Amino acid sequence: MSSAAHNPDVQETIAVLQAQGIHSLLVQFADIHGVGKGKLVPVANLADWVATGAGFAGPSIWGTGLTRLGERSEYYGRVQLDAIRPLPFMPGVAHAVCNGFASGQPLQTCSRQVLKKQTDALAERGLTLWVGVEPEFFLLKKGQDGRWAVADGQDDLSKPSYDLRAIYRHQDYLEDMRVTLTALGFELEQMDHEDANGQYEINYRFDDALAAADRYMLFKLAHRAVACTFT
Repeated sequence: MSSAAHNPDVQETIAVLQAQGIHSLLVQFADIHGVGKGKLVPVANLADWVATGAGFAGPSIWGTGLTRLGERSEYYGRVQLDAIRPLPFMPGVAHAVCNGFASGQPLQTCSRQVLKKQTDALAERGLTLWVGVEPEFFLLKKGQDGRWAVADGQDDLSKPSYDLRAIYRHQDYLEDMRVTLTALGFELEQMDHEDANGQYEINYRFDDALAAADRYMLFKLAHRAVACTFT
């Protein structure tokens, strides 16, 4: 049995999550293109996900460079205990950030491991890399002809920046995003209509580079989940 199984922090985390009705973890990582990937695993086995990691077929993930067969064919995503958050839009599921490993060693083609290595090097010199992300996105819907169009048919100004009428029309969506992101620990700073039809921007407080990257991946997951209920 792994030492993580006896780790009081792991056992306490399991107890807290289960008391909140959490039964599964959505273990997420990013491939070389920055696309979120992952799987659902039982929260009761958290000790295994922390010590060994959730297993994925390495060659099935863009950019790992792992082989089809052999000991370096498996990608293991080791869950970070301090980055587990219940997902408001997936009852019973918590989001878990993970570091990539292969053969028990940090995987140098894992984007999070690459960034972690650099931020650790900066920390040794007494430096912190702060990153502020300003996510911009479009709200779209698919028509009966299968083509995508701006979700708000009235969003047709030639210069729609900061259009208050568009914000009013989408206040339900923006409020849902506010509630969801706040529940996930985001410190929101502003929401506005951007410079193209159907384009919005939601800003939140900056953080160190690794935490900012994790938070941006979580933002994309949350945004898509909320947007799907409105478009």
